[in-house]
Amino acid sequence: MDYGNTTFIIEDNPGDLLILKDQLKTAGWCTEFNKENFRLSDAVEDLKTIKPVVVFLDLNLPDSNGLETFLAIQEMVPDVPIIILSGMNDTSLSLQAVQAGAQDFLVKGEFEEKLLLKTILYSIERKKTQLKLEEANRRFSYASKATNDALWDWDMKSNEFFWNDKVKIFGYHDAVRKNKSWRLNNIHPVDKKRITAKMNELINNSIEQWSEQYRFRCADGSYKYIHDRGYILRDRNNQPNRMIGTMQDITGQVMLQKKLEEEREQKQKDILRAAIESQEKERNEIGKELHDSVTQILATANIYLSLARKDNEIRTLELVQDSRNLINKAIEEIRNLSHALVSSHIDNVGLVVSVEHLINNMHPLQIVKVDFKHKIEDHVIHPMLLLTVYRIIQEQMNNVFKHARASKVSIDLRIKNDTIKLHISDDGIGTANYLTGKGIGLSNIRNRVNTYNGNVVFETSPGNGFKVTVELPLKLPANKN
Repeated sequence: MDYGNTTFIIEDNPGDLLILKDQLKTAGWCTEFNKENFRLSDAVEDLKTIKPVVVFLDLNLPDSNGLETFLAIQEMVPDVPIIILSGMNDTSLSLQAVQAGAQDFLVKGEFEEKLLLKTILYSIERKKTQLKLEEANRRFSYASKATNDALWDWDMKSNEFFWNDKVKIFGYHDAVRKNKSWRLNNIHPVDKKRITAKMNELINNSIEQWSEQYRFRCADGSYKYIHDRGYILRDRNNQPNRMIGTMQDITGQVMLQKKLEEEREQKQKDILRAAIESQEKERNEIGKELHDSVTQILATANIYLSLARKDNEIRTLELVQDSRNLINKAIEEIRNLSHALVSSHIDNVGLVVSVEHLINNMHPLQIVKVDFKHKIEDHVIHPMLLLTVYRIIQEQMNNVFKHARASKVSIDLRIKNDTIKLHISDDGIGTANYLTGKGIGLSNIRNRVNTYNGNVVFETSPGNGFKVTVELPLKLPANKN
């Protein structure tokens, strides 16, 4: 059966698959049928009966890796746009796939709904353009064997040239004598030496046919891209006496090809720029944390030590002790920053202790009162789920401390009916436009929950705080354990 409007996804990571499907739905890209595959062999079998409208492809599958994965799918659906799903370290391989015929590629975790929809539409139109170009080239190949377009006939004995009326495509008046010199003089200077050498090789050797592309100057000074095909006739002594050929205007095709190449290069630049901006943002955040906390603490300790050198012995001991306390605090700040950048030590101390440590270190002065209630047992929860819950709490607590202006925060974490239930609420200022905001915090929470087939609900309004309710099944999705 040929569904004709299937979105065909070949991805062996259920988490990435769920995120992609959610983003497709959010972007408004809906087809009547969807088809997912974890293995190349299964995808190849399905594509024998399904013709999708677009294919999303992970190059690294359990039974196939690299460019061969793309080539196998392209062979099955040569006229369907293929979008590569790339990891952070696979961009060079993805670019090879684009060079081999893929329409585009997306780096997992670094695109959102608008970019996803734009990429789909761009890829479909680019594939249509590519197919039109291939069809035009095929038609040109067939037509060039019989067409009289810009036909030239060179009598090599008399050195005279004959042109049919299609030579008018170059815009020259009929009175202009179009002989051998005219033809050679109008070849672009960059191409002239090459074309002259090729023609001499044809004449001086037992070669019958030639085919070259070059630029030819028109009457208005512009240049057309020409595909020139020639055939040489020889006498009984194998001496050339006549040469005929056709000059086909391929300017439109060349310009279209150049445009596709420029778009491809621009897309690569955009992806590289986005990666650089992401790196710079992360570095700026780390630098800000170091400047706002660690640097200030160490600067104070330095002042105390400087005073200690000038003060009496009793005061010196106090200043040295104060400096030591500050240095210990700086060490703790660096440790907390390191913990925020790498996976938490949940495996060692458990989820509850990790969350309590997070709360204490995020707001050591306790201006915001945090009520953390819990009823869980770590050993019944998969480590990946423990880390996911921790990251969700960390993300929302960051939102609260940075934006909510809250005085109280309530965290309730428990297991009920084989489901992890998490509720976080604050009495802050709330908001009216959180769904359309540019922040990625809530999107990160939603993506983490969707990865494990969970549910998340956000509730807020101006002056009524913010509430997050998360439910995660204890049983992991397939291939997550």
